[in-house]
Amino acid sequence: MTLSLKIQPTEIKVAVVITKEQLESLKLHKNPKGQKIFARFILAPNFENPLTKTSITVEGKENLAKEGGAIYVMNHTDRYNYWPFQYWLFKNHYGHTATWVKGKYYENKAMAWLLDQCNNIPVPSKGYLLTKAFIKAAGRKPTDKEYLALSKKDKFNTRFLSRFLKTNPDFFECLESDFADLMSKVYQLSAWSLKNNLSLLIFPQGTRSLRLTAGHTGAVQLAMATKAPLIPVGCNGSDLCYPGNSPFSQGGSITYRIGKPLLWTDELAPYYREINPFVTQTPETTKALNSVTELMMNRINELLDEKYQRSNLNQPDTSKVGRFI
Repeated sequence: MTLSLKIQPTEIKVAVVITKEQLESLKLHKNPKGQKIFARFILAPNFENPLTKTSITVEGKENLAKEGGAIYVMNHTDRYNYWPFQYWLFKNHYGHTATWVKGKYYENKAMAWLLDQCNNIPVPSKGYLLTKAFIKAAGRKPTDKEYLALSKKDKFNTRFLSRFLKTNPDFFECLESDFADLMSKVYQLSAWSLKNNLSLLIFPQGTRSLRLTAGHTGAVQLAMATKAPLIPVGCNGSDLCYPGNSPFSQGGSITYRIGKPLLWTDELAPYYREINPFVTQTPETTKALNSVTELMMNRINELLDEKYQRSNLNQPDTSKVGRFI
């Protein structure tokens, strides 16, 4: 089967709303007013309303980072499952957070402004950048098969790859360069947050799934570079409160279980390497990052009810390009 390809003669340049300049201008706050306003005037009325009463239970409070400076890593069951956690932290005086969010949410200016006010950090994944680069180069979005061929750089469709790369010979080089450039800014913002006693909230799965899936190494790379502790969080029940796309909880009970922090001076010490994060690593460092990521995901799994734990069945299909658009 031959994949159709409409190429427009254009300079290869990653077409993203998120730019280096935008990340440089992003202002994070030690005491974010946006989070306070959102908690008091949006979340509190929703959670405390008798019709949408949302019970939030936190187990393992002794493992929380009271003074900030840690990286919370949580499973991602639904679109909003970090809001009740942030609300509980705010209400119980456990400090403020900065959250890694998908870059595609910043394509809407109003949404981008709101996310900025609430101390979020846009993170452009390689899949997102690849999709936007293709749209710039080809004048249309890629099909799932074209995205798979480009993302895997394999022989899925040799004819398509050879035709596309003949017209856009610097595609992968520009993609890697832009990714490294943007992620260096993400690292600077994240490191500033940790240094200024904010805790970071990261979903290592990279996509939503009712059951826990494999984790990416981004959170571990950041933790290794900053020596910040990784605190596993298991979220249970949020999907029932947020069954669809509505940002308002329908009510119910959510339980967050907080695991023992993973420390670089303790059980993570054998894996520690001095690294420059978010660039190509040596095989030895890559092995260490993968080992810590697997350990971290296992700890999250232990904090989940059975329905949210890992399963070999119903794993999300990461070959679909629609999640980046």
